[in-house]
Amino acid sequence: MMRCIPFPFKAKTNLRKVSFAPRKNNESFRKPWFLLIILFLFVASCSRDSKQTIYQGYIEGEYVYVSSPFGGKLASLGVERGQKVKAGDPLFSLDFEEESFQKEQSVKKLNQAEALLNNMQKGMRPSELEVITASKEQAKSSLRLSELDLKRKRNLFKNKIISPETLDIAETTYKRDKSRLEEIMAQLETARQGARPDEILAAQSEIEALRVMVAKADWQIKEKKQAASKAATVFDTLYNVGEWVQPGRPVVSLLLDNEVKIRFFVPETKIAELKVGQAISFSCDACSSSMVGKISFISPKAEFTPPIIYSKEARSKLVFLVEAIPNEKSRQGLHPGQPVDVTLMDKGL
Repeated sequence: MMRCIPFPFKAKTNLRKVSFAPRKNNESFRKPWFLLIILFLFVASCSRDSKQTIYQGYIEGEYVYVSSPFGGKLASLGVERGQKVKAGDPLFSLDFEEESFQKEQSVKKLNQAEALLNNMQKGMRPSELEVITASKEQAKSSLRLSELDLKRKRNLFKNKIISPETLDIAETTYKRDKSRLEEIMAQLETARQGARPDEILAAQSEIEALRVMVAKADWQIKEKKQAASKAATVFDTLYNVGEWVQPGRPVVSLLLDNEVKIRFFVPETKIAELKVGQAISFSCDACSSSMVGKISFISPKAEFTPPIIYSKEARSKLVFLVEAIPNEKSRQGLHPGQPVDVTLMDKGL
């Protein structure tokens, strides 16, 4: 904005002394020169002020370069240059046949491990449990017979009918049958409980690892299908369908809608007057007159004047890059590369 200093009219009496015509009754020659001098001083004051406040810059767009963390052949490209896209619109997809095979293999291994764990937790089959139960009943019967035989032989030993050796055999038989019954009872209890806790824990850990592998395959397939995160314009497509794309290489570049900023350059003699958050006004060709923003970044390093910036102050070779963000209303209709004139404002937004 230009501020003009009004000409001091009280100096009119002094200006009358400057005349290029005879003094005698010739007022018509003095008035045009008088007005011309006033106009010259008015323009000079405005010109000096404008040089101090207007800085040149341009509009910079916010670009998003969309890529996949995995490589592969470009299978499909759903957009073209200049196309408008919305959030969620598909952009491109890479071939994911290998990831599909890996997922299918992991799913089969997972199903197998879950079936094995289920079988381990159930214990033995009913038919196997019936065999052990029958063995238990047989062992009980044998124990009862050996117990009765032991009682009889103890009575006979008291009456000195049998020898000590015969009694020892009966006692040994009883102890053997008793131990056999206890062993079968323990087998039956183990069969009903299933596998050991450590074996079950190991099987559960294997199942969790396989689930992670399935989730990883799903994630890889998802990352090979990229979509737009925000509304934008397709600025460029960098690959054609069928070409091999390296991991992390951009396939599509997007220019986000209304996500622009102003970049302008300030001489090093004026940089101390600026601060982050300070309000600015700017103008461009075919722009509305009321366009404002605020400074968001001031470069800490000086640089030489870029060749695209034709500074009006030829004496200043070192400049500082300054970035500003237009407000919501002012950023409508701005395009990257558009030159602007920036003026600092005294008050913040």
